[in-house]
Amino acid sequence: MHAELQLPASIESGRLARAFTAEWMGQRADSPETIQVACLVVSELVSSAVTNGAQSASLRLTDHGDSVRIEVEDGDSPKLDRQTEAKNLALRIVQQLSSDRGTRRTEHGQTNWADVSLR
Repeated sequence: MHAELQLPASIESGRLARAFTAEWMGQRADSPETIQVACLVVSELVSSAVTNGAQSASLRLTDHGDSVRIEVEDGDSPKLDRQTEAKNLALRIVQQLSSDRGTRRTEHGQTNWADVSLR
């Protein structure tokens, strides 16, 4: 099962993404801490997309039974190849909180993803 949310390229994206994630995770997670971790990962990935100039972003949450995959695609980001200090810090935070993470190019930009344990 998965859920998707299209996000505006604005400062409000983080708040919208966290609220969406908290609601969706509330039906799946064993503890409030797990929900908080997922929301922090979402916040960092969405902030990274918006900070790097994405014209749009989408959040996708996929339930894999014992984990949830969090994916944020930043469509048509003009700064796609530019590694900023803030983006590097965000990805280090995501790395610490997730069991796995990565980045893949897409037709319209790139997708940063992370797996968060549900247990």
